[in-house]
Amino acid sequence: MRSVRTARQTPYGSSLGPRMAAATLALFATGGHGDMSGFSPYLHFETASGIADGVDEIRKRVRTNIKFGADLIKVAAGAGVLSEEESVGAPQYSQEELNALVQEATMWGRKVAAHAHGAEAIKRAIKTGVKFAFGTDADFSDVDFSVVALE
Repeated sequence: MRSVRTARQTPYGSSLGPRMAAATLALFATGGHGDMSGFSPYLHFETASGIADGVDEIRKRVRTNIKFGADLIKVAAGAGVLSEEESVGAPQYSQEELNALVQEATMWGRKVAAHAHGAEAIKRAIKTGVKFAFGTDADFSDVDFSVVALE
């Protein structure tokens, strides 16, 4: 993966460029934002798939991403504008699944970034301890939201 290679070269002076934190493949729920197979039942993108459903698959995907050089783990916690089923803003993972994702990443010394649209998806991600979030349509009335930068 080119981004991982570039991220590894830059801090050691072998190439010029900004310091990067590579996430490799983001995690997506089947049928959710990022599930490219939703465009046609006849297309299958195995090499570009970060699909993981259920606690066990999520833990395995986190480990696989780390194996291939992920500095942080990225998850689509909520549906987005490319979600085929038209549920923009709906949560894509249960609280239990997001908790497992963050627990596994933390065990391996990685932070988690969430891509989430919609208040409920953002709230679920924040409850788990996600350190970085991108999102829209948030309702921050009952969320203690803080932004933590990469160190």
